[in-house]
Amino acid sequence: MGRWKSSRLSSPLVLTDKGEWEILSDEGKALQFGLWRLEGAHLVWTVRAPNGGLTHDPTPILIAEPERFAVRERDGSVTTFVRLKDPA
Repeated sequence: MGRWKSSRLSSPLVLTDKGEWEILSDEGKALQFGLWRLEGAHLVWTVRAPNGGLTHDPTPILIAEPERFAVRERDGSVTTFVRLKDPA
């Protein structure tokens, strides 16, 4: 859980221990949000689709360390997340 810097985003990603995630603007407002869960060796991201349904995006976990993790995206690319220090 905590704040993470993604190799794909300029805004931080926040993961909560309640299984929620959100991407925050510089002002701290949610730009996008959803749910996350672990299923075996996959991190599954869930977002509400424009049609109102839910989209589940299972991403295989390649690296899982206390300060970073990496997942393989559907297109085969790798996204790496590095833990950010909590703001003082």
